[in-house]
Amino acid sequence: MRWAFLGLLIVGCSGPPVDDDDSSPDPPPACEEQMFRGSPQRAGASPGELPAGAPSIAWSTNVFDEPVGGGETWWRGFPQADSFVDEIGPDEGGQIFLASSPLVCGDRLITAWRSGLVTAHDRFDGTLLWTFEADADFDGTPVVTPDRVYLGGTDGRVRALSTATGDEVWRQLLAADTLASAAWTEHGLTFGDKTGRVVALDPDDGAERWRIQRAQTVSSSPSYSGDEAALLLGEIGRVETSLTSAMFALDAATGDELWSVDADAQVLSTAAWHDGRWYVGSFDNQVYALTADGDVAWTFPTLANVSASPAVDDDRVYVGAWDWTLYAIDHATGAEAWSVPLGSDALASPVRAGTAVLQAVEDGRLFAVEAADGAVRWTFDRGTPVRTMATPTVAADGTIYVASPNGDLLALSE
Repeated sequence: MRWAFLGLLIVGCSGPPVDDDDSSPDPPPACEEQMFRGSPQRAGASPGELPAGAPSIAWSTNVFDEPVGGGETWWRGFPQADSFVDEIGPDEGGQIFLASSPLVCGDRLITAWRSGLVTAHDRFDGTLLWTFEADADFDGTPVVTPDRVYLGGTDGRVRALSTATGDEVWRQLLAADTLASAAWTEHGLTFGDKTGRVVALDPDDGAERWRIQRAQTVSSSPSYSGDEAALLLGEIGRVETSLTSAMFALDAATGDELWSVDADAQVLSTAAWHDGRWYVGSFDNQVYALTADGDVAWTFPTLANVSASPAVDDDRVYVGAWDWTLYAIDHATGAEAWSVPLGSDALASPVRAGTAVLQAVEDGRLFAVEAADGAVRWTFDRGTPVRTMATPTVAADGTIYVASPNGDLLALSE
């Protein structure tokens, strides 16, 4: 089995003041609040355009002091051969863990690693700026603001770190592991944990604003519908107690349940909100479109589990599945627009970047695919057996940042 929990961090800093001298360097762009999939709506959009041709490595480093391309990958190699049906569920086997997606804010690149390490690098040359290490693993996605980095760990603690130094500012103990990622909205930081608890925390000091308790593990990251003020989350049903999985919506301000939809399988995918609908994958081999009230607008079948989070634009929903395929789906009708065979599993979530979609697959390759027709613009192959399973990040200048679970961190540019 595998669990695909993808993380993403950003940190911000402002550049020095710029005087009237035209020779002064431009300051780095300002930092905005960021989180998994870029925003609380989780639509997977990037501010940059992908390179026209296949990129090359601008710089690379390994945060565990291993040779780049070496080290432990936490790779289980499933599925085997070309069989995509009757796959084991996430409660029936070993686990596979992913590196956090590195994101850019200002001149820094912040990444969380499952070893309990958080790193800040200069995004232009890879210089290490600071590290933070905890006696816990980081499975979910941090939230980053200009002042703080917020993330939950397997020790049940939520931490706030200084974006400038990496020092711990505060910590709050939840009931158990935070397996998925937090959402940052005007109502606070929302986390779900392994016991089924969902809490909203004050970002200033970690104090609870509200708390609810569900019967099952909260397995996906909260998504926010903005004006609808709802948070959609997914659950993992417990086989031993015959509890079914569900997708459910909460009032972001109070935690009150708005509605719930039963699911036949685990929901690890984080939903994307766009134009009045939620889009989410499931372990029942389907992608769901749900209305704001929780009605099923359509379902789209794949040949295997969908644990990745969809990317959505005004025309289509883009998502990869464990059947080694990237799909584009008409978001109004649920009809397939195109599909691209990947030759490897798509645990990482696709990124919508300009006129193209970027997809990382488990064998380490990256695919740039034209959003209009599915034509492959280019592929990038590192030429090593190390798996690239975290969702890549595309910066505003088109630089691509990739993290691998062995500790490799790469910057790719044209």
